[in-house]
This record gives sequence, structure tokens and C-alpha cells, in this order.
Amino acid sequence: MAKREKIPGGDPELDQTEMMVPLEEVLMGVRSDALVLEHHGYSSHAEDLRLLCEDVAGATRDYSTWLSEDEAARLSHRDRRWLLERYRAWAITGHARCHRSEGLREYRRLVVLATVAEELLALDTISVSACATLSVPVQTHARRGAP
Repeated sequence: MAKREKIPGGDPELDQTEMMVPLEEVLMGVRSDALVLEHHGYSSHAEDLRLLCEDVAGATRDYSTWLSEDEAARLSHRDRRWLLERYRAWAITGHARCHRSEGLREYRRLVVLATVAEELLALDTISVSACATLSVPVQTHARRGAP
């Protein structure tokens, strides 16, 4: 079982709910394992792990991308107040964080996009297919030996 830790950069006012290890840390650990495998002569296995990490990183790019408050406001076409109203709930679930030393808030790209899409759909102003265009498609690479 994966180790559990507090929300990184969490707001001290928030309940510091425990979460699973962040995806970024899991991928770093697997990449490290790939280096060890390669060092011990298991190059093929190491390459498979590296390719898997690339696939997962690509498929989760919107989740793994943190936006500054200004970037999130531009992407959502909303003001900072809109973001601040959602910050607490997003931070509790690990989708927003604050760098206490600088007082800067960040938001996961995926959550900003999904919330805007939900609000637009609730207003019935756009179609489901139009919501899909809010996100940038992610390219994947061909696997070694794949057709």
C-alpha cells in the first residue's frame, strides 16, 4: 500500500485530510526504478517502465498541470473571486494549493476546465461535444514493437 501524506502546500485553516501519494511522486519513483533496472542490465524492462511513465504523464497532463491564479482566471474566463470561492473545496481535495511563503495560490488545470464545463452545461449554453474542446488533446507515442 502506498504511503499517505498531508496535502502539499495545504492551507493551515483547512482540515489536512490525508491523501494517497501524488501521481507526480509515483511517476518519479517508477522512473527511478527504471534507472536501477537499467543499471543492473534490464534495459528492456527499464524502457518499458519509461514508456509507461510517458504514457501516464501524457494522459494525465491536465491533472498534473498547476496553474497560477492569473493563468486559471484567464483559462476559465472568470475573475479571481470566482477562483477564491472554490479554493477551499479544491484545496481539501488536493486540486488547489497555496505556497504560504509567497501567498500564491495554484489550481489544477483539469479542475478549472471541468468546473467551467459543468457550469456551462448547467446553463445549457454549450453542448457536451463543445466541452471536450476546452481541453488540449494529448499526443501519445508509439510503443516499441507496437503495430
